[in-house]
Amino acid sequence: MNKNNTGVTLVELCMWVAISSIIAAVVVSYIKQSQNMTRKASTAQETISQKIATLQVVLQDLRCSNRTSLGSLVLNGDFERAANISQPSYWASSVGGNGAPPRYENSSTTGTVYSGYRSVSLQSTDGTTITYDSLKDIKLSTGVAYMLTARVRSSDGVSRYGLQLMDSSLSDLFPATVQYGSSTTWITLSQRYPLSGTYVAGTTLNNLVKVRLLATYSNGLVYFDNISFCPIKSVLISTNSAEMTGTNAVTSSSDPAYPAGFKFVRYSNGVPDLYRYRIGSDAWGEPTLLREYFNESTQVWEDQTISQLTKGLCVFKIMYDNNNQMPSTAKDTALTLIYGFGKRPKAGDNTTITVQTANVYPLAP
Repeated sequence: MNKNNTGVTLVELCMWVAISSIIAAVVVSYIKQSQNMTRKASTAQETISQKIATLQVVLQDLRCSNRTSLGSLVLNGDFERAANISQPSYWASSVGGNGAPPRYENSSTTGTVYSGYRSVSLQSTDGTTITYDSLKDIKLSTGVAYMLTARVRSSDGVSRYGLQLMDSSLSDLFPATVQYGSSTTWITLSQRYPLSGTYVAGTTLNNLVKVRLLATYSNGLVYFDNISFCPIKSVLISTNSAEMTGTNAVTSSSDPAYPAGFKFVRYSNGVPDLYRYRIGSDAWGEPTLLREYFNESTQVWEDQTISQLTKGLCVFKIMYDNNNQMPSTAKDTALTLIYGFGKRPKAGDNTTITVQTANVYPLAP
């Protein structure tokens, strides 16, 4: 009998199957880990790309906006949008007091306008004070400090200009010695409100104010341009709830003056268009950055959101000063954008959000 058989025994076969199974398991596990790592890397890269895309859109908006409009709650503060040939949109059609009707200037000369092509000039015909008001009331928010600014010029150095912030009872909220002058060159008037600290609800009637321009003492003209009233520090979302200024809620989709979010104006084909950023919620209740445009024809805010690019947004602040101090150069100060992405921490969670900062100086005056 031939005992030199070349086959395998059952034991050897079982060992081969076992070893092959172990090798296969290791290979499959390695492949799965590789796929997971690839997926995570792809997700991380996608998140980075989304953050970069978000930042690019926001920075482009801020840099290309009219500087006067950034954060301003005064509508049409540069007077570039006309209601008709003799009146700017969102401003009164007549003056208070004894004076000529407001002159809606249309010029490219710097003696008449500071920037753009439009300004407003006032003239007192009997030497007394005349006033000119913004039409829309401005609703103030608790915990916010504001700054009021304007470019002004007197035609003769005798006629005096003034800038006031009025409550609903038309009382001036600034001291009588503030905001007057008669310079024949364009200067900036600026004032912080409140004079110290931040606004407390109930300080003014219904928490409403409006801006008033004044001319007095002579028959000469006084020119006004680039009127702005804006928060010094706008916090749309933060991991510190006490820091948020409550400017995201919307009670009306048709009110351009409601102080929700951060407003700015960009020009399209020479027409000033009003936009705003604010924080909303996605379908899962997570915060997302909304970009909205106010349609002047329909008088409705329209959504132009980039929400798909802002998943995980935890911090979004736009400010002139982090400590709510009045900048010495007013709105000629560079804006600071602070933003952060990550998993929003919950109570007791020690998750750290990495925030980044970008300084922005708008190109438009």
